[in-house]
Amino acid sequence: MAQPATPPGKEAIRILASATPNPASLKFTVDRPLMEGRTAQFRDAAEAAESSLARRIWALGGVTGIFVAGNFITVSRQDPEAWPEEAKKVGMAIREHLWSGEPVLPPGSKQGAGPSSETERKILRVLEEIRPYVQGDGGDIIYAGFEDGVVRVVLQGSCAGCPSSTATLKMGVETRLKEACPEVRELVAI
Repeated sequence: MAQPATPPGKEAIRILASATPNPASLKFTVDRPLMEGRTAQFRDAAEAAESSLARRIWALGGVTGIFVAGNFITVSRQDPEAWPEEAKKVGMAIREHLWSGEPVLPPGSKQGAGPSSETERKILRVLEEIRPYVQGDGGDIIYAGFEDGVVRVVLQGSCAGCPSSTATLKMGVETRLKEACPEVRELVAI
């Protein structure tokens, strides 16, 4: 994606749009952090209202999901055929947000909160090991709880709805969790 001209008085921002395994989603990698140490997912306009970045992107229309982590944002659309034109608009919305100086999430937001028990800490360590690979495809895997031997996770970004995500979870992630944490019997995506 060609970088647009930077307006006078604004810092240049480089954004690379790339395909993900999910054809409905594009990953936009930015040359600076968007969020550090947490993630945010917006599945509808009501959730997007919490974030000025998500509001800007949702206002473009046709958006079905937004996921933000580290230095990237994954946007999913109803109509993947519209990506060639829409990708430029998403890139500009990201730039406008960064130029505004506003945070992705307001102070006090509950998105991306953390664990409590030793078992949960072990589970989180494994998920943190795996996370860079999942994020490389424009998604994320978020811990949602552990009860009675069952680890619950939420797949976000391009991983949500991806045809290969079930196989990856069962053959890769679940196996690794069971190796590291004998208390784990099963992994389920919610």
